[in-house]
Order: sequence, then structure tokens, then C-alpha cells
Amino acid sequence: VLCPLAGTYSAEESPRTNQDKYTSNKAQIDKEDALPQIDGKLSAADNAINLLQQVTNRSNIGPQEKKIIEYALKVLKSDHNANVVPEELLDTKKDEEGTQDGRKSAGKRGEMAVREWLRADFTHLQAKRKVTTFRSVGMSVFGSITIKGKRKGSTFEDSKLYLHEMEAEAGQTPLVPMERWGEVRERLKGMNSWSFDVFEFEEVTGGHALPIMAWFVLHQWGFVEELCIDPWVLRKWLMHVTDCYQNNPYHNATHAADVMQTVHFMIETARVADFISAIEVFALIIAALVHDLGHDGLNNNFHKNAMTDRAISHNDISIQENYHASSLFKDMKEDASIDILQGLNPQQRLHLRRAIIELLLCTDMSKHFTKMKEFKNTVDSAGTTPSSWLDHSQLLMEIVLHVCDISNPAKPFPLAKQWAERCLTEFFVQGDQERGMGLPISPGCDRNISSLETSQIGFINFVVLPTFQTLGTLLPVVANVCVPTIEDNLAGWEQHQ
Repeated sequence: VLCPLAGTYSAEESPRTNQDKYTSNKAQIDKEDALPQIDGKLSAADNAINLLQQVTNRSNIGPQEKKIIEYALKVLKSDHNANVVPEELLDTKKDEEGTQDGRKSAGKRGEMAVREWLRADFTHLQAKRKVTTFRSVGMSVFGSITIKGKRKGSTFEDSKLYLHEMEAEAGQTPLVPMERWGEVRERLKGMNSWSFDVFEFEEVTGGHALPIMAWFVLHQWGFVEELCIDPWVLRKWLMHVTDCYQNNPYHNATHAADVMQTVHFMIETARVADFISAIEVFALIIAALVHDLGHDGLNNNFHKNAMTDRAISHNDISIQENYHASSLFKDMKEDASIDILQGLNPQQRLHLRRAIIELLLCTDMSKHFTKMKEFKNTVDSAGTTPSSWLDHSQLLMEIVLHVCDISNPAKPFPLAKQWAERCLTEFFVQGDQERGMGLPISPGCDRNISSLETSQIGFINFVVLPTFQTLGTLLPVVANVCVPTIEDNLAGWEQHQ
């Protein structure tokens, strides 16, 4: 017997039974066709992701449609404009609490100041930009540079690694007295260590940590020879870079040396070198050296509010970061005696410059959460095999430089504490200046509200610890060495609070 709705049925089945089956099946189809509920607590992008994931589980979706939906999901998950800021930072209700007088109120005000600072400096969403990766042009543009890892035969006994050897041969007074070079060499052997003490190295080198360290690393990789860099031009450029760093409590040449050493640790010990090419290593090292070139100890918020020349020149967009990048290339263009890239052809120079600029611009802290979201999604989709990161090496370099720039709270506690004190001192100097100029006092810069312990606890909880944990999913050394140190430091700050 035929039923136009339910199809055929046997003698044991009644039309009523099949009608019940039809009704049940139709209800299931109607249920699948119904629009899933929208969660008002989620962003539009996150709701779209949830809806598409539900659609892919439907039984009436064909294989071709499923591929299309999966592609849309991939695009949405990598959307820079998705809501990636932690809910606790978005929740301003906490900032309305703590109105009671006394110690408890002061503590809450300090926490409010930390959240306000984190929101102000770390949550400025940027429009997406399509960036051609440095790796995608590297093989054709830098085909002659085939180094992978340190230059073959480069040991700690290689005289080229030490600046004083060239200075002595030329009869020039060395930056560091000859009698101190034995200790300098021993310290340089610890460059691959997470506990490297840049303050001690600065003292041993007589204030020349940056040029001595950079000379060592660039020669160790063989870049000076491979990129046809004149050693005397390199020496003069390194001195120029050092001199461009101002005598700020925090943003100074010692900070630049610290970031470069931390980048070196990531490249060598954490094996970032397995994921990027040799010329990308060079770009990353140079970017670390100059990432705060000419920093005046004032943040982007100050420059924007004060309408300084820097802010006007860069249209309030990544003010300091644009200034650092433009200063680097402007100085080399105007003075050939410090142009370390003069051995490159125009095409090589163009692509290297672009990679360095992208790296420097990504040290803008306001890009933190969107960049980390992009990185996390890339790890989830690409996996952790170095070969799967060929098209994502620029992103990895950007994250590594940014992570190293905020790595102070992740170093052994005596180092972390000294850096935190220097940073807060610089913040307070800015806050005093803002107060005197009648400008809004930038978050974290008011000495009457902010405290060392509270600021570090908030910074670690919201930014540093999650960032290192995310990087640790790709680099096991970060998870095994850096993250436990951060957790120990967090406990230490909480005890001091």
C-alpha cells in the first residue's frame, strides 16, 4: 500500500503508525531547520561561529555545503575584530565598587587603576591588514643566504665574536677594557639562559651591553659575512643605536639589550629557529635591538593627549612604534656610514625593511589581545609542526618579539622586581608631567593610586601568564621554563601585597 507522505508500509504496519513516524521525522527536520538561539552575552562573531558549528552537525547538510561552512568558520575564527578581550576587563561594574574609606578601599582603587591601564593600553582593536609573509618572498629574494642555525664552526673561541679583537687589531681603544674581556666572554656563554642577568652584564661591560651582545649574536649567526655588512659600519651603527636610547628609568638601552637577549633565548633555546628562516632570524634580532629606538619615556596615550610632534607626525596611530621604525631607516638613509643594509640589493632591502616595520608596529600594546587571538587560532589550525608554519612565520616573529618585550615579570624574581620598579618609576614621572600640564593622568601613572604589587599582579594575571601559556602550546621550552617562573613570581607578588 502506498502512502503519499510516509511511503510504503507492511501489513503489520498501519497507516496511523507510519503517520506517527512521518510526524516524528518532520518534527526532527523542522527542529534542524529552526534558527538556533542567539546568546546575548557573546559577540556577533562568536554567535556566528556557534551557529555555523551547529549547522555542520545537521544530517541534511551535503559534503560540499559542509566544506563551505568549514571555510567560513576558519575565516571567522581568525577575525581580528572578534571580541577577544577577557570579560573581567570588559566588566566595569567592579570599578564602581570600593567606595568605603580605609585600606580595603585603597586596595580596590589600585585594582581599578590596573584594570583601567590594561583596558587603555591593551584593548585598542585594529582593522585587519593582509600582510604578505616575509617567508613567501624569502627564497627568491634572499636565495643566496642559506644559513640555518649558527654559522658552521662558530664557537665561543672564534675571535670574530668579540668586538675588542677587531678594535685591538686596528689599534683603537676598545669599548670594554682588555682586562675585563675574560669576564665578558664568560657572561656571553650564558646568553641562552632564561636567567641571564642583563644588569650584571651592563656593569661588566661598562654600560655597553647592547653593542657587545649584538656584535656577538650577529657574528655567531654569520650574518655579517653573508649580508656583506662592513664590520666598522656595524660597530658605528651599534653605537648609534645605543646613543639613540635615552636615559629613561625603563625604556633605555639596557631594556633593548634585555629584549634582544630574550629573543636570542627564544630563537636558540626555545627553538623558534626551527620555524623561521635565517633571514627572518636576522630581521627579528634587528627589530629587537631597535624596538624602542628614541623612546622618550612617555606612552602613546600621553603623546596623543598632549598633541606632540610625534603624535601629529603619525596621526595618533601607534605613535611610538611608528617613530622607532621611521627613525631607524631615516638615520641609515641620511648617513651611509651607519647603513648596515647597504650590501643588499633594492629588492632585498625593501622586503627586509617591510618585515622589520611589521615587527616594530606589533610591539604596540594595544594590539595585544587581537594578535594573541590570531596566534591561538593559528596554532589550533596549523598545529605545532615547524613545516606547517611556513605561511605563518611573520605572525610567529611578531608574537615572539611582543612576548619578549613584556617578559620582565617572567624572569627570576630579583630581575622581575628590578624591572617592575623601573617601569613604575617611569610611569609616575609621566603621571606627574600630565598632572602639571593639566592632562588626564594615564592609567597606571598616578603615584597616588597605583602600587607596585597590585600593578604586577594585574599585569601577570591578565596579560603575561596567558600570553606565555599560549606561546607554550607551540614551544615546549616556554611552557616548561618560563611559565613556572611566572607562577612563582605571581605568588611572590601576592605575598608582598
